[in-house]
Amino acid sequence: MATNLTQHWDLIVAADFFAIEAWTRRGLQRFFLLFFLELSTRKVEIAGIASSPIGLWMNQIGRNLTDAVDGLLKGKRYLIHDRDPLFTAEFLSLLGEAGVAWVKLPPCSPNLNAHAQRFVRTIK
Repeated sequence: MATNLTQHWDLIVAADFFAIEAWTRRGLQRFFLLFFLELSTRKVEIAGIASSPIGLWMNQIGRNLTDAVDGLLKGKRYLIHDRDPLFTAEFLSLLGEAGVAWVKLPPCSPNLNAHAQRFVRTIK
């Protein structure tokens, strides 16, 4: 298993959401941040921040990620993510059309996406 991962390390990207709270003119607001982490280089790309992420927002993120010229997922084959419902069927369909297979992690298993969880702890 470990040998298989090291052979494909440069083809894997991890994704996750986390929430932050910030004071705005309207008071304390919660924002959701979506980031992607290239496992081979540990490069993090913030894909977007929204106060209420919806399917249309996720579809635009998917189009940005799979852009043939400068999309983050260009040359990647696998995206690992948790079971957050914000990863919509349309978003995952866009990834599939671009040749990126998505791997949905089992429930209650944060250690399987340990690099992304470590980034979240560092930010918070």
